[in-house]
Amino acid sequence: MILPTLPIPTTARIILACLMVFAALGIGGCASTQTRPATDYVTLYQSGRYSESYDAAAAAAAKGSTTSREEAALIAGLSAQALDRHNDAKRWLNPLLDSPHRGVSGRAAAALGLVAKDTRDFAGAATLLEQASRSLEGDEAARAAIYAGDCHRTLGRSADAQRNYQKARDLFVSDAQVRMLVADRLGTTTAAIQPQPVTSVASSSASPRTNASMGVTRTPASGYTVQFGAFSSRDTAQKQASKVAYQFRGVPLRIVTVQAAGKTLYAVRTGRYPTRAEAERAAIPYGKIAVATTATGE
Repeated sequence: MILPTLPIPTTARIILACLMVFAALGIGGCASTQTRPATDYVTLYQSGRYSESYDAAAAAAAKGSTTSREEAALIAGLSAQALDRHNDAKRWLNPLLDSPHRGVSGRAAAALGLVAKDTRDFAGAATLLEQASRSLEGDEAARAAIYAGDCHRTLGRSADAQRNYQKARDLFVSDAQVRMLVADRLGTTTAAIQPQPVTSVASSSASPRTNASMGVTRTPASGYTVQFGAFSSRDTAQKQASKVAYQFRGVPLRIVTVQAAGKTLYAVRTGRYPTRAEAERAAIPYGKIAVATTATGE
């Protein structure tokens, strides 16, 4: 959910929805958070204990103020989405699309967009993810725009895809992995993706810059690959590789050192393909944890 995310970090669902989750949950001020026990549904969600966070949040949503119910419903929906319980995710998140709190409505839209993408409703996913990119801010909004663009591209809507990628470029603030994704989609270098100052939600919908050189798609000499996340720690990358190897027996994996925004990341990858389309087809069997990207650093 939105997390719900390097070129798509470990799982898009956690990054897009959970990125700065406390910012969304701060909608009710400190009072609402102080009423929760020390180990509450937010803590459980952030620690990856999604089944427990779902149960706790669902119970909390049945009581409390309107604000605290929204907060609990959001976590219940994000937890359900992380567990691939699509119907439960929709039940909790659909009512939040009309929330007056844009952080809540934006994260709900992002998570529902990923649910639609998982079920191959790419048109519906694109609509929801674009809604999320309008409601969220900064790197969260940029990530939603990237995924919206990917859905448009799958549908053959190249102009809409490019529009969303350019919007993501203009929304990027500091997340190195978002920067890599934007550069990858626009066929340029990370150095060409310059951080933007944090803007208000109202100004984030401004028209993107029209730098034509950034809109040219080129095929990198290194080709394309399937990536299972990029991490700041080699140990974390090795742990991810072990999880992937256990889940998908026999898949040949490699850990590649890449540079992004002056930072060193360790990417977990498999395969090498001459075109993005071939890499995207190869990524399908791996589900959410895999993404097609340029084979930079190799």
